Amino acid sequence: VLNIEGDVIATSKHLGKGTNHAELDIINKINTDQYKNNNLTLYTTLEPCFHSDTSPSCAKAIVDSKLFHKVVVGDIDPDIRTNGKGINFIKNNNINVEIEKNATKFLNPSYISSKTNKKVYIVAKLASSNDGYIHSNSQKGRYITINYSLKLAHNLRGTVDGVLVGKKTFLVDSPKLNVRYNLDVKQPIPLVLWGEKDNGLKDISKEYPYINFITSSNKSRNKNIIISKGNTTVDIMESLLENNIRSILIEGGIKTFNFFNNDDLIEIFYHFVANKKLGKGLFFDLDLSIKNKFTLDHTSTYSEDRLSIYKKI
Repeated sequence: VLNIEGDVIATSKHLGKGTNHAELDIINKINTDQYKNNNLTLYTTLEPCFHSDTSPSCAKAIVDSKLFHKVVVGDIDPDIRTNGKGINFIKNNNINVEIEKNATKFLNPSYISSKTNKKVYIVAKLASSNDGYIHSNSQKGRYITINYSLKLAHNLRGTVDGVLVGKKTFLVDSPKLNVRYNLDVKQPIPLVLWGEKDNGLKDISKEYPYINFITSSNKSRNKNIIISKGNTTVDIMESLLENNIRSILIEGGIKTFNFFNNDDLIEIFYHFVANKKLGKGLFFDLDLSIKNKFTLDHTSTYSEDRLSIYKKI
């Protein structure tokens, strides 16, 4: 929110289902005695919702607050319950509305994708040495890249609904799959692609109640086991959507990466490259993985590492 002088007086974000949307939260933050003459401008990445669901209607709250003379909207919400109704309601109550197209598509593409294509938006991340190895028994420590790269990776985790690793990565590393570095973002749902057979999953799922395990054959009724309808990636995507997981970040493991990449399901691929050679270990064939699937969007070099971002062709 900007005041009449153009100063930012408040910011907010939606923290997840069951909490107020950002518009409602920001209205509650503003001192209405100080700003009550419709002299504020509200910037929102997505059209304020017209419908009431787990949060009241943001469009109606904006009008009722009598705080704003203008609302700048990033994109029209493809959700049919709002889709233009929120903007029209605000306009019809004498508040100016401007559209800045593609803001949400850029900042949160998974939302637009899930509403228009009804599919999970998949981002992948891998880190390797500059000679192509993602792991070697001879390396010191658990991580290849520098701390700054790790922080960037945690920022990525904060942009998706869930973070997914394969069974082997989980059993070897026992990752928490959360966001650290004191980043003020919503925590993603931790996911492990377990596979077809039980192999002790019932006991593991009880030991790690915060992890959600994806399997196609386990019949357990444990709440943290997502049972897909088969063992194909398409069935898994359907199961994720049924659990309101619209976007995932795939981390760790070439096998898991290829599981999704072979079916052309990955939209964006982040490749971190450390300025070191491992010489041996688990090799990642970048050229083969991106061939006819991705195009290089841009590359950034910082300190000792390099980050290349590839987008689906």
